[in-house]
Amino acid sequence: MESGVPSENIQNNNEPVRPVSNWPVWGIVALPIVGSIVEVLADTEFDWWIYAGLNISLWLADDILLKSQNRKIPKGFLYFILLTPLYLWKRATFLKTDKGYFIGWLLTFVLSIIISFKHVSSQMVAETACSVVTDIYSQEYNNNAMQLHLYNMLREPNNFHYMNNVNNIKCQNVNIDEKLSDGVYNAHAMLNNGDSVNIHIEVKSDEVHVKILDK
Repeated sequence: MESGVPSENIQNNNEPVRPVSNWPVWGIVALPIVGSIVEVLADTEFDWWIYAGLNISLWLADDILLKSQNRKIPKGFLYFILLTPLYLWKRATFLKTDKGYFIGWLLTFVLSIIISFKHVSSQMVAETACSVVTDIYSQEYNNNAMQLHLYNMLREPNNFHYMNNVNNIKCQNVNIDEKLSDGVYNAHAMLNNGDSVNIHIEVKSDEVHVKILDK
C-alpha cells in the first residue's frame, strides 16, 4: 500500500514526490497473526528470536526503501523497532501518512494473544506432562514411605532401596507419539535412569492429566 508524503520530508525537493511504499510496515502488522496461525497449523511454538529477527528484517527493508526514496529518517529510529507500536506511530507521524498500520498492528497483536491462549501446542503439553510424570514418581515414593514401618524398612532393605530409586526418578523429556484427538495423546517419557515409559495424556479444562501405562 502506498500513500503521499509532504515535500518537507524529502531530502532533495528537485526530485518528484513519490508515494511512500508501506509494504514493509504492513508485513510488520501481519507478523503477529501470521505467526500465531502458523503455530496452530504446525502445532508448535516459535522462539521469540524468530519473531524478533523477522521484525528487524522488515524494519531494515522499510529503512532501505525510505532512504531509496530520499526520505529523511530521524536519528534514533533503530531504537523504536524494539517497541513496534511506537515505531509505527512515529513513522506515520513523521511522514504525515495514515496511521492505519498502527491500528492494524494493535488489532493483530490482540488477536494473536487470543489465539495463543486458546491453542495449546503439543510442545506445551509435552513439557507439562514431563513435570507431571516426575510428580507421579515422587508421590509414589511418599505413599510407599507412609505405608511402610521403620521396622520393615530395616528388615527389608530391598524395599528401602526401591523407594529411594523411585524418589530419584525424574522425567527428562516427553515425546508425543500420536495425537488421538484434540487434547488426547499417546507419548513416551524419557527418565533420568535411562528408562522410557509409555504414557497417556489428556488435556481437560486447561489441566494436563497423565497416566503411566508401563507401571
